[in-house]
Amino acid sequence: MNRPLLLLDVDGVLTPYGTPQPPAGYTEHHLFPGEEPVRVNLTHGAWITEASAVLDIAWATSWNDEANQLLAPLLRIAPLPVITMPPAPFHPSDKIPAIAAYAQQRPAAWIDDLHTPQAHT
Repeated sequence: MNRPLLLLDVDGVLTPYGTPQPPAGYTEHHLFPGEEPVRVNLTHGAWITEASAVLDIAWATSWNDEANQLLAPLLRIAPLPVITMPPAPFHPSDKIPAIAAYAQQRPAAWIDDLHTPQAHT
């Protein structure tokens, strides 16, 4: 039997942005020249690792493979499968076909900060 899925976005979910100071518990990393620093909380990495004992977890982010190359080492987690998203910028609803194809009929939780009404369906 297939385990349930946890599908993770990055920006606005694991990495807060848009404030002058990082929230408590976050460290800043300059990963993309000319852009805001990426804020990471190591507790999230521990949670992801713990959840992977009972869930299949995949990246559902415009970071695509960079989530494993840049973020996974900062979170101290193993690389995760990547649901390839269209090139940025794109409308949040453009994630839905890739998410639906990946999840198929499996039970899934999709954590994203920009869900559209179609995403709930």
